[in-house]
Amino acid sequence: MEVSKLQDPDYIARYAREKYMYSKPGEIILRMVEPRENNKDDTVEDTN
Repeated sequence: MEVSKLQDPDYIARYAREKYMYSKPGEIILRMVEPRENNKDDTVEDTN
C-alpha cells in the first residue's frame, strides 16, 4: 500500500468499507459470496 494513499480520506473510507464492512448511517451492507462448487461431502441429504 502506498503511503500517499493513506493521506487521502476518500481512499481510507473506501478501504475501511470494503475491508472491514464499515457503513455510513442508513446504509445496508450486502455481502456477495461466490457460490462454491458442489461437493458430495458438502451436500446435505433430505431424510424426510
